Amino acid sequence: MRKTIECLTMILILSAVVSAQTDYIGIGPNLGLYKAESSDGWNDRIGVNARLRHYWAAVDFDMYYHNEKYLQDIVWARCWPLTLSALVYPMEHLYAGAGIDLYQLYLDYDQSADSSMVNLENENKNQWGRHICLGIEFPFTKTGVFALEARYIWIDYHFTPFKGSEALNTNTFSIKAAVYFKLGVSTTAHSEFNRLLNRFRY
Repeated sequence: MRKTIECLTMILILSAVVSAQTDYIGIGPNLGLYKAESSDGWNDRIGVNARLRHYWAAVDFDMYYHNEKYLQDIVWARCWPLTLSALVYPMEHLYAGAGIDLYQLYLDYDQSADSSMVNLENENKNQWGRHICLGIEFPFTKTGVFALEARYIWIDYHFTPFKGSEALNTNTFSIKAAVYFKLGVSTTAHSEFNRLLNRFRY
């Protein structure tokens, strides 16, 4: 019985150690690539992100800018998405998650391209989306974390109807590289570690 208790105590201690090493609040820049299903090609994305991680879970906020073109430059979309994700870590550095997106969209239509677009006006509007993601973290200093992430986003821009618009699919695949500079580390794990270690000793 004593050995069982000692083993369980050691497991708790190790769990506290992992938590002490992974808990953080971080903020930093990100760069990546972005490709909608029907867009003319891959485009750059640039932004900032913030992450609050505790043990095997995290909340991530991402704000970035990108632009993309459709139908050989007939439609130009400029986007400022704000995203919020809930993440889980099945392994210490590997995570998966899902979340919501709020897109600030500016849609610019080339009215000279087709007669069906003559009366189209440029649009400025908001659209909601949702996403799933998979990523991995690489701590590179005591205060820095580097992350690589792939994300698929379900989003409909709701273009004003014109010839060919019904075939456009704006669902998107995105990859990004992000850096998080730690602003603070939770003291909960450190306190729990010391408490369990003292109990094990005495």
